[in-house]
Amino acid sequence: MKVTILKILKKKTNLLLYLVIGIVSVSCMAFSIFFIIFSISEYLSNEIEFEQMASIVLSSFSAFGLVFAAAGFVISIKTKADAHDEALRMKTFDIIVNWSNGNQENQLKAIKIAESLDPKDEYENMQKLFLRQAFYVNGQKFKLIIKDFCKSTIISEIDENGTYCIDDEPLYALRASVINFLNDFEAILVGRRLSIVNEEVITEEFGPLLRDEEISDFINKLKKFEPTTYPSLYSFLETIENKFVVRKPIPDKVPVLID
Repeated sequence: MKVTILKILKKKTNLLLYLVIGIVSVSCMAFSIFFIIFSISEYLSNEIEFEQMASIVLSSFSAFGLVFAAAGFVISIKTKADAHDEALRMKTFDIIVNWSNGNQENQLKAIKIAESLDPKDEYENMQKLFLRQAFYVNGQKFKLIIKDFCKSTIISEIDENGTYCIDDEPLYALRASVINFLNDFEAILVGRRLSIVNEEVITEEFGPLLRDEEISDFINKLKKFEPTTYPSLYSFLETIENKFVVRKPIPDKVPVLID
């Protein structure tokens, strides 16, 4: 909605600018013609010398030419600015389309699984995930989730303590999806930070997604042990912290283990 309003205001500003340039140009042309006619009539009435008339005529043409040159310069700058804005919009559109056509559903699922591996404000298991180290979690909660995510039969069994080891294929599959998600977003947000995409559109499109409670908690945990790896992502999350309301997940029933 905000972007639409800005577009309408921009169109009205463009029309106003061209209208002002047109009025100024026509006014200068009218004054130039008036002075030319006036000087010629004065010369024909022997009120002024030929040299004076010629000077007035040349001055009027010069003033008229300067006004047109200035108007052309302003329009040229405006055209270049519009072309730049159009390029930003097209780049932004391509980014959004590529994101929509990607494997974001699987990536988002991986992020939410990774965030839930540890209690709130803890990140030991998540850190092991990034370091490619096997770790144990609650088997009742995670075995079916991981099996559904990996679509694989190579899944560890729950031990006698009720814990489940995330290792080998599940570990690498989960880690790869998490890192792909982070890299994709870092690339998008680097463009925003460098002003080579439309910042307003990127914020409106991706801000609400990153304000999802599980995703924002995941990024905040990540920042504690990887503080410099994704600077654009961290900066963007801080920027939108007060802009969008945190979206809380709908509570799910804990999956029941079926052997």
